[in-house]
Amino acid sequence: MSIEDLWETDLNIIPEYTWPYLKKTYNLSNRELEIVKLVCAGHTKAEEIAKIIHRDPGTVKVHFSNIYKKTHVNKKFHLFLGVYQTAQRLSQEPTEKT
Repeated sequence: MSIEDLWETDLNIIPEYTWPYLKKTYNLSNRELEIVKLVCAGHTKAEEIAKIIHRDPGTVKVHFSNIYKKTHVNKKFHLFLGVYQTAQRLSQEPTEKT
């Protein structure tokens, strides 16, 4: 299965210990982390995410801009790929989880 297939299956394939590591490493706000989690769960449209978190789509787009700057990516798929790769690396390096 390709990484694209994994993302499109809408499976929760990112271990829970990945999220605090990403939040700390990239200095993500709670809202930004929530949006990253939604992207990794297959939600890619700002309008869809806005409905889930009860915010304006424009606000979600501003969050995306901030997330992209902090994580040094410019596409949602690259964001997912970075998170997925981080999770894979952390699963092999238990001391990095905290």
